[in-house]
Amino acid sequence: MQNRKETYVEKTPNDIYRDVGNETDLTTDEVASIGGVESQHGKYNSPMAGGSARGLFQFQPKTAEALSPGSSESLEDLNTQSKLMKLYLQKNEAESAEDAFIKHNLGNRGGNRFLEATDDALISTVIPARVIRANPGIYQVKTVGEARQKIKEKLKKGSDSSKVIPNFEDLFKGE
Repeated sequence: MQNRKETYVEKTPNDIYRDVGNETDLTTDEVASIGGVESQHGKYNSPMAGGSARGLFQFQPKTAEALSPGSSESLEDLNTQSKLMKLYLQKNEAESAEDAFIKHNLGNRGGNRFLEATDDALISTVIPARVIRANPGIYQVKTVGEARQKIKEKLKKGSDSSKVIPNFEDLFKGE
């Protein structure tokens, strides 16, 4: 009988994207686009810019605790990220990758405020200045419409499958 360690297969971001896509209303590509923007498909699992968010989808410890109370799982673990993203998407009923990203990035309340704003609304009237400073590549624009366009561009770039960490077997194809 083989022991568990000998049969263990490490999951990849692709596995997680498929897993989350199969159990939510988002497609695998939409889930991948969020992972691409948040951590460049796992390249940046540790907190960035002095924050505390971690893992493939960059969950804050407070958000993780709210979604899975009492859990002591590592936020860098891909299985934990999969579980949290499924719970998050089910709880927040995101209809698209854009909605999911906005609610994830701004929190449900802030995300809803952003989604309800008109395109010509000044971004500074919808999003706090600290959030704009922390995410200049998205929110350092004049209007909500311009921010929506930046988010669409980032998600499209984030879904680029050539940036996804390959499955182990893919590394040896063509040899």
